[in-house]
Amino acid sequence: MKNLLIVLLAFGSAVYGQTANNDMIVFTSYQMPKTIYATDALNLYHVKGSPYLNSSFTEGKIVDTEKNNFQKANLRYNFLHDVIEVQIESEKNPVVLSKLKNIEYLIGEEKFYHSSFRTENNEVVEGYFNELFAGNNLKFLVKYKADYTSPRIAVTGYERNKPGKISLHKDYFIQKDNGNLKELKLNKRNIHMFFNDEKASEYLNDHEIKSKNDVIDFLRFYTE
Repeated sequence: MKNLLIVLLAFGSAVYGQTANNDMIVFTSYQMPKTIYATDALNLYHVKGSPYLNSSFTEGKIVDTEKNNFQKANLRYNFLHDVIEVQIESEKNPVVLSKLKNIEYLIGEEKFYHSSFRTENNEVVEGYFNELFAGNNLKFLVKYKADYTSPRIAVTGYERNKPGKISLHKDYFIQKDNGNLKELKLNKRNIHMFFNDEKASEYLNDHEIKSKNDVIDFLRFYTE
């Protein structure tokens, strides 16, 4: 695969949001969604909290699953706007990567991909998913969301400006045999409702389920 950074610098906005050819992945420009902000700019000095899962860029890979190729890059995930950002030395601001079905992003040990799934309630969940576990036709996924409160500007001299706030919300899902997603609560009772058999009971009788890592440990045992 040709170097993705060269693609960005060579083609720029002329290929905005599209692929230049079959061997190239093209970046898109960064735009704030107007459904959240009155303007296209976000001043984080007036907002408490970070829009990033990890504010530091982490060494990772951009993987083309169709061609089985990859490009190394420094990446981070912005859960406020549900985008993957890449660090480019020649660019002042981070650049947002295209949302392509055949592209996976490995940020450190974390795998992200953009997809659309239906839940057991027939609701559509779309965006970037973080795959926490995959094996034996079982997947454990998390979808990140932002709880956002806009900054409040004082109207009178008796009031004070109130900063905005960003906080992270996580929805966990189990997918079996590439079927619909089932929302999962991180507790023993919910796990047992989904995996109601002897092997699950054998593990759950001796172990607690209180975190995503507990679920991953259970799934590793269950799929052995």
